[in-house]
Amino acid sequence: MSSANEAPPDNLVNFGCGHPDYALLPVDEIASATQQALLDDPNGRKWLQYGRENGNYPARAAIAEFLTNLYHTDSTSHAIDPETLFVTSGVSHGIQLTCRTLDRVHRQRQQEDANEAPLCWVEDPTYFLVPPIFEQAGYELEAVRTSPDNGLDLSDLETKIRAARTASPDRLLVLYCIPIHHNPLGVSLSEETRTQLIHLCKANEVYLIADEVYHGLGFPGTTSSPTAMAMRGSSPYIVSVSAFTKLLCPGIRCGWIQTSNRDLLHQIGQEGVLDSGGCSSQLSSGIVRQLIQNGKLDSYLAALQAEYAKRCQHLCQLLQDVSEGSEYPFQFDFAVPQGGYFL
Repeated sequence: MSSANEAPPDNLVNFGCGHPDYALLPVDEIASATQQALLDDPNGRKWLQYGRENGNYPARAAIAEFLTNLYHTDSTSHAIDPETLFVTSGVSHGIQLTCRTLDRVHRQRQQEDANEAPLCWVEDPTYFLVPPIFEQAGYELEAVRTSPDNGLDLSDLETKIRAARTASPDRLLVLYCIPIHHNPLGVSLSEETRTQLIHLCKANEVYLIADEVYHGLGFPGTTSSPTAMAMRGSSPYIVSVSAFTKLLCPGIRCGWIQTSNRDLLHQIGQEGVLDSGGCSSQLSSGIVRQLIQNGKLDSYLAALQAEYAKRCQHLCQLLQDVSEGSEYPFQFDFAVPQGGYFL
């Protein structure tokens, strides 16, 4: 049985998947951090036990510190609160937990319309593996227009929201979007668009699940990254999902949900799979905590940003050379990315 997640052979460049180069994987850093987390820490055995559903506090505190620095947030007055974080095993897991929990809680509160399927809007195009996550959770999907230069079309979204709210005032409405270094468009939403989007969602009680896995992969020397969605005010309708899968390596299986909606985080912890098994990333979060504390994650991420910028520049130049030459009967039209994985 074939798998979209299985890494291709070393000698094959597969443009159909977002796997990092084998040569860039931080083997030594992770090996060292694992030993430090388990053997150098007198309490290291705790990472081999069951953990709290939302993740052990030391891990969440370390992730909060990392994000405070990553988002260039004032560490004294706007430091990220560990209690706004929920440790997951990755972005897909975070999306699944969030959409399932939203539906479960909504059904409990809306008994009369309990049989109406929730509606989720996704960008067109969007990350091609995300629709099944929502569909398998019982959501109806509908596409929202995008533009190659600006990303999500707010006008189209607003029209669809109004129509949905008119047809069913109490229906659960969700928007999934990739606001930074979009996959596959490569664009990022402007600050103005982000502000308007949050206001639109709050005014119409639409939950926004922002996939921000590429926040942190901006290229050196490019325009500074827009403010992360979960850091823009305290709206209970904004949920950010991200992970260390792109910032470190996919196999680490450690991510987080971030939201000011404490009730939602509590309800996520009531999901049966977590109630039974506890934290889904117990050992990995301990390793990540060590990488944050010893500074290895910051240094590795800086090197990764520089390397991806160099590779992106090289690819863009090759495509430009082909477009300007006469050897091939076609041209490429593309925007130069400011970060992330995709062109």
